[in-house]
Amino acid sequence: MSNGHYHVEPRTRTLTGVQILGTGSYVPDNVISNLDLRASHGFDPEWIVNRTGIHERRFALPHQATSDLCAHAVMRCLKAADCDPADVDLLIVATFTPDMAFPATGNLVQDRLRLNCPAFDIQAACAGFMFALITAAQFVAAGTSERALAIGGDCNSRIINP
Repeated sequence: MSNGHYHVEPRTRTLTGVQILGTGSYVPDNVISNLDLRASHGFDPEWIVNRTGIHERRFALPHQATSDLCAHAVMRCLKAADCDPADVDLLIVATFTPDMAFPATGNLVQDRLRLNCPAFDIQAACAGFMFALITAAQFVAAGTSERALAIGGDCNSRIINP
């Protein structure tokens, strides 16, 4: 690649000693189907499926927040990784729907799960989880973390109408 002044060779970098031990996910139980949208908004369910492939969407209940959804996903992740919560030494949450301005959603998840580690949020919209994952991997590669949790969690039910 050239910028007109000098040539820069592309480089490939790897993070050695970093691996994903497990993953976990969670969606709320509250289902809004395309039939529900026909009843509430008059949309044809087949029209929605043909254009989007979507048959249903999940909506959080009024008492559920982003930190609640994240905590459920973390517990599933830890189970899949066969890790104890006490093994986690860093928690990063990527979200564009934080529970509140402060404390960070990461701190709320940390408290809810009784984790004894640093926790913080990254807000970078759709790219947020990739930034969280890369940041967690860099902490592990640098030797400042052994078991980091990178979470991508949002509660879009708070900002969109089904």
